[in-house]
Amino acid sequence: MVLALACACGGTQVKQKVSDDADLFQESSGVDMEQEPTDLKPNIVTKSKRKGICCTACDKAMANDRTGDTADKIPCADFTAELDEDCLKFFRNTPMMASNAKACAGGSKPPATPAP
Repeated sequence: MVLALACACGGTQVKQKVSDDADLFQESSGVDMEQEPTDLKPNIVTKSKRKGICCTACDKAMANDRTGDTADKIPCADFTAELDEDCLKFFRNTPMMASNAKACAGGSKPPATPAP
């Protein structure tokens, strides 16, 4: 059947036209080819600054918490919706309760837990 179709068409092959857009790919004026600005400084956050940022975020998340639990029962890593990825990673590597976050964020000291 393929042979019959090829014979019926006269056996000529159809040539595909080469697009004129090929020259566009060789130009170097594209946006992605621009050099990055050299005046930007890398955004480096020290560990102590990260701790302050994350403690403040945890303290704010605790203020918006609606579970009714006290701050000494909620780990900061539980505020997954309110914390960014860097702070979640920080609190997974450095476990901290929400009651301690206020102190490290520069707020008042956490309440002393009574000895059993």
